[in-house]
Amino acid sequence: MVISQNLISIGHRMVQEDGSQPGEPLSFIKAIIYFGVIPVGIFLGIAGLVMLFTTERKKGSQLTSID
Repeated sequence: MVISQNLISIGHRMVQEDGSQPGEPLSFIKAIIYFGVIPVGIFLGIAGLVMLFTTERKKGSQLTSID
């Protein structure tokens, strides 16, 4: 029993850096927003701006009659 507890404590020390003071974990909703919604929104915003500024605009139609 003591050996398994020592292995667990060693594992915890290996994962965290010295001097780290971890805070409260993120809730599921905040994690989805921070790592899902915000990056996708930024991507779509940049893609929209690129499409807006790189598409050719049609200038008045030169067609006066249908053949």
